[in-house]
Amino acid sequence: MLISSASQHLTVLRRAGLMVSRRKADVVFHAVTPLGTDLLRGRQPSPQQVCPDQQ
Repeated sequence: MLISSASQHLTVLRRAGLMVSRRKADVVFHAVTPLGTDLLRGRQPSPQQVCPDQQ
């Protein structure tokens, strides 16, 4: 996969709330969010994870 393609895929995942990224110097660390973990494990996410603005 090209770097530009990987970057585009990660952008989609971040916008969906499935991943977070942080930069430290020249390195970018990516991590799966709790919502992403639940979906990967086949669990039903909580309503707060899907719509955090609604209580």
